[in-house]
Amino acid sequence: MPFRRSIACDVDPPTMYDALRETVAPSLDGSGPFEITAEREDEEFGIAYRSMLSSSRYHFYIQELEEGTQLEATLRLGGVIGPLHSFLRFWSHNRHLDKLLGGIGKRAEEIAALDRLAESGAAAESESDEGEQEARELADDLTPDDGEDGPAGAPEPGG
Repeated sequence: MPFRRSIACDVDPPTMYDALRETVAPSLDGSGPFEITAEREDEEFGIAYRSMLSSSRYHFYIQELEEGTQLEATLRLGGVIGPLHSFLRFWSHNRHLDKLLGGIGKRAEEIAALDRLAESGAAAESESDEGEQEARELADDLTPDDGEDGPAGAPEPGG
């Protein structure tokens, strides 16, 4: 019996995918029992754990909405004790998925906020660069060229 939960966040699919990868990365460090089972960037991601008696498979689907992105998570438990484990811990598996999705959603919002901050910083920087360029152009206009008089009303050099 699969457990399904979903969340929607006001982020784009690549941001949601990055948040998903960052959140589950500690389980995939190479020494852990999880392995990647499916991966299509910005669309889906799956990880699985298999032992002699049980298995756990998480599958995440990313879907772009009109405003934001939806992440759906499916948890399937298998193996010899999987069905019994599913029956006995039904509510805790749903809470587990809710907590996992909440963490992914929070991370996605943090990434989006950092991206917006970086973009606004880059925009402010380009505006200050434009201001500096205008100031240089004004200074060039006020500086007399060789053989020319300065701007009207400007004092004579050396006098």
